[in-house]
Amino acid sequence: MREFWDSVAVFFGYDRWEWGTAADWVGAVGTAGAFLFGFLIFARDKQRQTRELADRFATWLEEDGETGTKTLHAHNGADLPVVNATAVLHRAGALHRRDVPETARSIKAGSSASIALRGKDAEATRVYIQFTDGASRRWTRDLLTGGYLSKFQRWHLIGRHHRI
Repeated sequence: MREFWDSVAVFFGYDRWEWGTAADWVGAVGTAGAFLFGFLIFARDKQRQTRELADRFATWLEEDGETGTKTLHAHNGADLPVVNATAVLHRAGALHRRDVPETARSIKAGSSASIALRGKDAEATRVYIQFTDGASRRWTRDLLTGGYLSKFQRWHLIGRHHRI
């Protein structure tokens, strides 16, 4: 095996391959690890900044046991408007779209909106809210988990059925 590495060294113009000391290796691995750790912290911070406006758009589902209706509430706590607010309902193996009618799909900063889900809409097993934040980023939030769908998850769930 040593002959192989020495031939590689000769190819690059050296007499033989020098592996260095254990301290050199520890220093190199430590430097690479610190760089990777710093990059991960930077990426996580960037993700938090990107989600800041979306996180300030609160959405929740309220059920009325007596009437069997569900009401989707939304409050924009951000300083910029939320536009194209749409409820996506998953029921009976299909997706159905319901726009937020009172606000023409636009919720101004500091205001709220709601949409009543009655009849078959109230039977939805999963409810998603799609919206565009003040920085023109499109989001899809699962109201059951409170988490955001990635672009792939959004396409897999919504895009393959029909363009929403």
